[in-house]
Amino acid sequence: MQSVGIDVSAKSLDVCIQSRPGQRDHLVFTNDAKGHQQLCRRLTKGRRRARVALEASGLYSLDLALALDSHEGIEVMVLNPARVRDYAKSCARRSKTDSVDAEVLLDFVLERPFQPWNRPAPEYLQLRTLARRMRDLVAITTQEKNRRHAAQSSEPIADFIEQSLQEVISYLEVQIQLIEKQAL
Repeated sequence: MQSVGIDVSAKSLDVCIQSRPGQRDHLVFTNDAKGHQQLCRRLTKGRRRARVALEASGLYSLDLALALDSHEGIEVMVLNPARVRDYAKSCARRSKTDSVDAEVLLDFVLERPFQPWNRPAPEYLQLRTLARRMRDLVAITTQEKNRRHAAQSSEPIADFIEQSLQEVISYLEVQIQLIEKQAL
């Protein structure tokens, strides 16, 4: 069983792997579906098994945790960032780089009891997707309303532009209502 610590950022995954005592490999993968696949293949190469620790960093870590959890031979532990920060302080690890953070997570998984992550139910994942989409559409609607207001305030607005902005706003508001209905 190899132990793994992964520091997750928006674009990359800094990985520290201990396959044997005293031997640590530092690797970097992209934080996208392709990088997740490459990491899973690397961790399970030759039918190896892995215990992985990573911090809960919202958007960036959930997709990785889901990918790892769905791969046979990989156990996942998702940790509260405050707990990891306190652990790092207790070990007098003050340096803060991605590779050091990955090492701290590896040390954590080696020294502490392993607590497997419970994958969220599919309906929660669906609700998360709907909420994210709704949030995005609300932001776009606000931008369009601001554009309409700016156009109306600065100079006479062409009827076509005003109509176009209003049609887009109306369409977005309908989409938001449909998503809200689906979420409920």
